[in-house]
Amino acid sequence: MFDQPLTRLTFVSLIAVSMVSCGQRGPTAAESFQAYPIATPTPTATIHPLDATKQADDERIERELATAAALPSPVVYPTPEPDLPTRTIETGLSIICERPSFQTMIGTNCWSDFIGEELAFVFVGADFDDPRQGRLDTYTVNLEQFESSPVDQYVTPTQSGAITITTVLPPRVFTEAEDGTRFVFNLDTRTWEDPPPYP
Repeated sequence: MFDQPLTRLTFVSLIAVSMVSCGQRGPTAAESFQAYPIATPTPTATIHPLDATKQADDERIERELATAAALPSPVVYPTPEPDLPTRTIETGLSIICERPSFQTMIGTNCWSDFIGEELAFVFVGADFDDPRQGRLDTYTVNLEQFESSPVDQYVTPTQSGAITITTVLPPRVFTEAEDGTRFVFNLDTRTWEDPPPYP
């Protein structure tokens, strides 16, 4: 059948080839991948539509804030205060008076004017409960603090009827009663002067 020496030669050749190939090491699986990497598909993230909208809004807000921070600060001007109507203060003698003690006095006339940094008010007439008793009421208003002093009441030295202011030469207020009696009131000392230094 077969020649025996040929078979032996073939067998020896195979052993020699096997021995040569055993001395060399082939590449491992990891090295094969490094040499020839196989591209794997990247998984795509799935975002819910509401989350995507919120993310887009957040990114837009961040861009707007960054833009605003890069711009110069706007100049803020103070809001002008509206012009309030000013009340005209009537000074001098008058028969139209804002009497703080109207219910307790039968008024005849009044006077007001600036004395120093205050506005002085004087109201005269007769006491409501006793019309024979002349009376003078006075108070002041501090124009800086808009504070009003209490109303002070002073009755005439005699019961000569209601009094009327005839002249004012600060600090003196000159009055005349219904029966013709004259009284002078001093706004500084808050007293009736006697005898009255009538002008």
